[in-house]
Amino acid sequence: MFPLARFKVQDESMQPTLKSGDYLVVNKLSKKFSVGDIVVFEHGDKFLVKRIGKIVGENFFVVGDNKNHSNDSRQFGTIKNNSIIGKVCFILAAKLLRQRKEQTVGPLDQNYCAQNPKEIETDS
Repeated sequence: MFPLARFKVQDESMQPTLKSGDYLVVNKLSKKFSVGDIVVFEHGDKFLVKRIGKIVGENFFVVGDNKNHSNDSRQFGTIKNNSIIGKVCFILAAKLLRQRKEQTVGPLDQNYCAQNPKEIETDS
């Protein structure tokens, strides 16, 4: 098992922290979570990204930073520990990628982000 996974944010439910188009690197080996951690988890047939707001035993109450535009535990309840893919350990902002692409010439840009990142939706 490769310890890292990559995802791409597709909406605004985690703004201002995460914006649509940002890339996330997730540590899949993380199994200890704390309130405030940003995690990617499976919900139905989607991958979602939220912040842990509360821990109740093995269950997590997760919320989006943009509470007015977030489908989270307030709607679907707590999530189980085993549904968490991992903790977000690195955010590559889309804005920085656009700036870098405009400033760089050559093959570096082709490899700057991992190929075929998984698309994630932060809302259903």
